[in-house]
Amino acid sequence: MGICWNAIYAGYDQNAFDHLIDLYYKNNCDEVIRYKIYAYAAVGRLLWNNWCEYKESLGLDYGEYLLSQYRYAKEYSKLFEE
Repeated sequence: MGICWNAIYAGYDQNAFDHLIDLYYKNNCDEVIRYKIYAYAAVGRLLWNNWCEYKESLGLDYGEYLLSQYRYAKEYSKLFEE
């Protein structure tokens, strides 16, 4: 899902992410698809969080970026749980 990765890299909040989805799907995105995209966003951020934790174990410092990945994953996982 390229649209998901674009939003992840840009650090979009939900409003910006929804706007991007609406543009991509020309305001015709099925609700189930939208929530699948949210799920991909949560998993994608969790993946980056895990990568940052691994790299920090090797001595690199990601600072706030590490925590921001986790927060984003948590926020978007709540969207598709409901």
